Amino acid sequence: MRRGYTRGVPRKEIKVSEIRKLSMLQVTEREAAGFFGVRVKWFKRILKYDARAAQAWEDGRQQGLVGLRRSQMILAHGNAAMAKWLGRQYLGQTDTVIMQHTGADGGPIQTMDLEKLGPKERQDLRNILLKTRVKRDSESSDDE
Repeated sequence: MRRGYTRGVPRKEIKVSEIRKLSMLQVTEREAAGFFGVRVKWFKRILKYDARAAQAWEDGRQQGLVGLRRSQMILAHGNAAMAKWLGRQYLGQTDTVIMQHTGADGGPIQTMDLEKLGPKERQDLRNILLKTRVKRDSESSDDE
């Protein structure tokens, strides 16, 4: 063999502090591997077998989330939509809509058993429904 020639890929020096800084930005393993100029498989292997690198990756991600939450609080004063979006993407926050239907005075919704209606009442109800149907049909044809 010639002098100075080594087999395989030359070793890259990856600093633990740089791993922490990248993970604070919530980069993916693929993005971090690209930054360091190594294959994704190799970067994952580093995180798996080097305890300091794995700890730096996890610590950086957590510090990044804290920083994101801090920024979210600042942004919430001027741009609520951005704060909500960031919260959904990285902090697992969701919009929860609670819809509650109530009847008169907050009581239960009153229902009626249509089977108990007499023939005259059924006909009156049918006429009312037909009028609303005809009205809706004419409104939708006006829109066209």
